[in-house]
Amino acid sequence: MRVGGQAAREKDETWPLECGCVGQETTGAGGLAKALRTVPVVLDIAERVRRTNPDAWIIDFTNPVGIVTRALLQAGHKAVGLCNVAIGFQRKFAALLDVAPADVHLDHVGLNHLTWERAVRIGGPGGENVLPRLLAEHGDAIADDLRLPRPVLDRLGVVPSYYLRYFYAHDEVVRELGEKPSRAAEVAAMEKELLGMYGDPALDEKPALLAKRGGAFYSEAAVDLAAALLGGAVRRTRW
Repeated sequence: MRVGGQAAREKDETWPLECGCVGQETTGAGGLAKALRTVPVVLDIAERVRRTNPDAWIIDFTNPVGIVTRALLQAGHKAVGLCNVAIGFQRKFAALLDVAPADVHLDHVGLNHLTWERAVRIGGPGGENVLPRLLAEHGDAIADDLRLPRPVLDRLGVVPSYYLRYFYAHDEVVRELGEKPSRAAEVAAMEKELLGMYGDPALDEKPALLAKRGGAFYSEAAVDLAAALLGGAVRRTRW
């Protein structure tokens, strides 16, 4: 959910730049501002859920996911924070390795957006770690995708979440953000166009524009997580 809508996001992403800081909805001052608006609303919803079913799990997609999920846990709720970084890496690594995504298991550490892939195993949690081979053979492509210098990956020996660029390349990111429209403005324009498309009764397929909105593979990750929490088998995605 987005308390305050894209208009509030626009402010989160722009005023920190005036102080020479990253303006982003999950990171830094902008992320903290969003958390201050969002946490009270999420906790209110969670309390209503608890009164209805105290055994219910809450799967949190709401940014900043780390702070919001921590607030839920501190209030005693059964909650898991979820973002699509891990499943996105799983899909990308599977394509590079020419294997099925379900065969790729990640040693994924950190908290939501601030995460690193320490190992990439094929065939199961105890399978061969092919991360060194991935970095050796495809390090340039992975670095380009993360928009980080290749030496950063070589020095780390792991693959960081693309959100880590806000820390590893802070000053460069601040310059870039100050030279282009905010992500909030881009998303608001996309959403307006998408809502216009959805108003057409003849539309019977997912618009290509939706892929630019973000959140790829969320539905698969959420369904598999819900199944796992309820004791079911995880079939499509594993990490």
